Amino acid sequence: MRRRTAAFALMAMMSVTAGYAAVADLVITKSGPVSGTVQPSASFFYSISITSNGPDTVGPVTVTDVLPQGVTFVDAQTNNFGASCSGTSTITCTFPLLGPNTFAGVGIQVLAPSAPGPFTNTASVSSAASDPNPANNMSSVTLTVVAPNTTADLSVTKQGLASTVPVSSTVVYDLTVRNNGPDSEPAPVVTDTLPPGVTVISVNPIVGTVSCSGTNTLTCSFGPVASGGFEEAALIVKAPSAPGPFTNTATVTSTTADNNPDNNTSTVIGTVSGVTTGLPECNIVTANFAGAPGTATEHRYATPTGKPCPRGTRTMSPART
Repeated sequence: MRRRTAAFALMAMMSVTAGYAAVADLVITKSGPVSGTVQPSASFFYSISITSNGPDTVGPVTVTDVLPQGVTFVDAQTNNFGASCSGTSTITCTFPLLGPNTFAGVGIQVLAPSAPGPFTNTASVSSAASDPNPANNMSSVTLTVVAPNTTADLSVTKQGLASTVPVSSTVVYDLTVRNNGPDSEPAPVVTDTLPPGVTVISVNPIVGTVSCSGTNTLTCSFGPVASGGFEEAALIVKAPSAPGPFTNTATVTSTTADNNPDNNTSTVIGTVSGVTTGLPECNIVTANFAGAPGTATEHRYATPTGKPCPRGTRTMSPART
């Protein structure tokens, strides 16, 4: 009698293993670090649990986990006798049998991506049996790689060469990004929204590197700035064609925490000079600051009314005669 019972049990196991008419509601749940964040390239664990709600015993049961880009495989282990895992980019774990109301688990150790940002990992479970509820056969976890706890007090200074400029003249602004520390800043960005009537001509690096895009709003990416260092660029624009005041503000942002946001903006207020009746204006085309300290070579051009500038008029900045 015992021999016959054992034979029937073996036949039953063989039938469910082959998946003949077996039915089982398999459920998979995947989890990661409770905080939802990881450090760049840090080691952490994914935990995967598989539960069978039955009603039948099924096998083999397969868990598949495709690691997202940038995640590096380290190890995978199961807590079930006879189960095994294989693969590095796609992890496949196989369980010979899973009975109703039983549990199986997988632990996967990986290294996080090196770049900051979110990443999602999805695992799935399957078997040859019929599953009345396939909606719970997949489970995903989204984690975020956060930058190390660094701080950099960035400041931006914007300066104009003259407070008053001729209509439609070329204006040069000096943009300086300074890092007051304590940590380095890999990628400071300066945003400069030009006032109406101002047209950008070019942005040229003076110290370090800079790359800008945009027309009305400039977005300028500077190179890495070490603690105590700075980068500098010349912003060359065309002044408005109508007389009056204009205001220009530059703002710097960083990838690291900035504990002093008060110095993240800098504003320059300028005035476009016009024509006053009886007092024609005399404007500079260029000023070559050369020679002994305090000397300059000036080049003048005609007033807006077409009259030449009077001799002897000093025009280091636009002046009235």
